[in-house]
Amino acid sequence: MKLKSLLAATLLAPAIALAQTTVVPGALPKVLVDIGHCQWTSTLCSGSGSVGAAASGNASIVAVYYHGTTAGLAQSSFTISSVTNPGGVTPVFVSAATCPACFAEPQPGVYRLAARPAFGNWAGGTYVIVMTVTRPNGTSTSVLTPIDIPF
Repeated sequence: MKLKSLLAATLLAPAIALAQTTVVPGALPKVLVDIGHCQWTSTLCSGSGSVGAAASGNASIVAVYYHGTTAGLAQSSFTISSVTNPGGVTPVFVSAATCPACFAEPQPGVYRLAARPAFGNWAGGTYVIVMTVTRPNGTSTSVLTPIDIPF
């Protein structure tokens, strides 16, 4: 278990060091939201047409990292629903069918997903989503996750 945590920390360290991130406190499994992911060169961003950090007035990708205990999950195992959505904008996960880099499992049990507005652009404010992960045995875990978009 320690090795898995070390691998996840190594994987996430560049995102934490280089971008505007929020680690959801107390969340188990661990969730990290990176609104600045597209400030840097990334296949996630170029594959989705995103340029620059997510901010009010653009539709740039927000990277959402999930570190759980189940490896090999499909993108369909992850869903989000909005609790609050400034400006009426609802975040959705970007489909790997339209952006192959928008869903990845770079280490077993560590997933990177891409979220962006379902339509239009981000509005400044705090979006609160519930991210639910459903495992093959039918059990699920939900994590209340904030996405802070600057004005």
